[in-house]
Order: sequence, then structure tokens, then C-alpha cells
Amino acid sequence: MKASHILVADLSTAQMIKQKLTEGNNFDSLARKFSTCPSNAHGGDLGEFGPGMMVKPFEDATVALNVGQVSDPVQTQRSEEHTSELQSHLNLVCRLL
Repeated sequence: MKASHILVADLSTAQMIKQKLTEGNNFDSLARKFSTCPSNAHGGDLGEFGPGMMVKPFEDATVALNVGQVSDPVQTQRSEEHTSELQSHLNLVCRLL
């Protein structure tokens, strides 16, 4: 599988971005502008990955999509590098392959 994503901190931002995508805005451009993930420099492109390489909610969303389709917001958690606290995030996932 291959996917891009836009990582944001709150539901209202995710919904606003999803609306912009529905209106025909470019996923790559929106990822560069709004995503808080370092992958934003590459339009949110996460490259190829196999089963078990992503957190389950993200992987499940990717598997459920057709190529080119964008998910509704998907909640994930990850620990920040400088702390052991889990941070909650919302992803808009676009399946590329």
C-alpha cells in the first residue's frame, strides 16, 4: 500500500480540509499548508508500507479506500519524541496505491 495523509490536531480543522477537498482543492497543496507531520514537505506522502507498519486505525482506513479516495477523519495516537505522553491526532488519508 501507499498513502498520503494530512495530520491535524482537531476535528474542526480536519472537517474544513475535507470540505476543501470536496470542493476540488489539491490534496498535496493542502497537506503542505495544514499538516503538522514532517511529511507535509512531500505533500503528506508516506511512501509504501505493508501490513502492521502503521497504527491499526490508519492501516484500516487505508485498506478500506479505493486508490485516489480520501477518508473521513481518522483518529490516531502517537508518543511525541521529547515526552512519553500520547498525543491524539486526526488524519485525512488518501490511498495512492
